[in-house]
Amino acid sequence: AKSSMWTSCYEGIANCNLYLEKFTGLTFPELALNSDYAQQMFRYTNYQYEVRFLRAYYYFNLARQYGAVPFTTEVLTDKQANSLGRTPADDIFKFIVGECDAICDSLPADYSKLGNDAAANETGRASKLAVLALKARTLLYQASPLFNEKSDIERWHKAALASKAVIDSCGK
Repeated sequence: AKSSMWTSCYEGIANCNLYLEKFTGLTFPELALNSDYAQQMFRYTNYQYEVRFLRAYYYFNLARQYGAVPFTTEVLTDKQANSLGRTPADDIFKFIVGECDAICDSLPADYSKLGNDAAANETGRASKLAVLALKARTLLYQASPLFNEKSDIERWHKAALASKAVIDSCGK
């Protein structure tokens, strides 16, 4: 149902914005002497990139489904959230591509190679390949006739290059 997508995506976006505003940059000095401190800090530091991926993914689902949608990267009160106007889909797509470019090299390509016993079970996480795929899919939608009213051929070129990057990364 469309309304449940709207609600669940905006709940996810609000949680992502809260995490990014309130829970990044911590150092947990009281845990520094634990034997797995470096491993846990890597995991904690990685979360911010996974959260940014999720936020971009939620916005992708919304823009794909509805076109122009309310947009924010900040924690808002209910009143502020309910007063947001709609941001054009093109701007949402540009945000998503920018986020993908910004976080791509910060995420592991493969969580199973992190060198810990639990890493083998780390499937389904936001990886470098997932980010490349989201970027490619976003550019494909942006190039499609639904969102490319002027038939800008360069949009198709960008989508093709991003898709090739996904294909090229699959063998690595």
